[in-house]
Amino acid sequence: MSKRLAIGLCFGLVLSACSALNSARYQAFPLLLLPPVEGPAPAVYQQRLDIVSQRASHQFLVVLKIDESEIKLRGLLPTGQSAYTINYDGKQIEQQSLGAEALPAEEILTMLQFALWPEESLRKFYEVDDGWLIETGPNFRLLSLDGQSKLKINYLENEQVVLDNLARQYKVKIETLEYKRL
Repeated sequence: MSKRLAIGLCFGLVLSACSALNSARYQAFPLLLLPPVEGPAPAVYQQRLDIVSQRASHQFLVVLKIDESEIKLRGLLPTGQSAYTINYDGKQIEQQSLGAEALPAEEILTMLQFALWPEESLRKFYEVDDGWLIETGPNFRLLSLDGQSKLKINYLENEQVVLDNLARQYKVKIETLEYKRL
């Protein structure tokens, strides 16, 4: 199973399930933004995302492009209408949303990166000395901070991924519909 194919979906699903980020390190979801150059091989993903929280469930179609210099994402409603765009060049996040509520772009990017970036890159930035612990297995990744689990990624069969945001209490189910290396 290719983990890369299923991971990009988490990017769009998180958008409507998350609330705005709190700036305090331990009160907020404290993941790190990583440089695109540290990421996977350049590719374009087309995916279906389902965000499931205790309050609601949302579905998006997502087109995600990742290369060494930037990440671009466009989220579409099931009807095909554009819902949001996010661009990240390793320094700045730009986002545009057609909804009334601003999206937590930084949280979305950090979750995507934890799911998709190579383990070696993650370990360079999520240092044990700062309280981080990364556990991995053939079908999962778990990120903890100071002994508290924050994020779990489960890689399923058929190019599907479930991202369990333990800190915010919602899940993102991802299905890759198409993948193309650049």
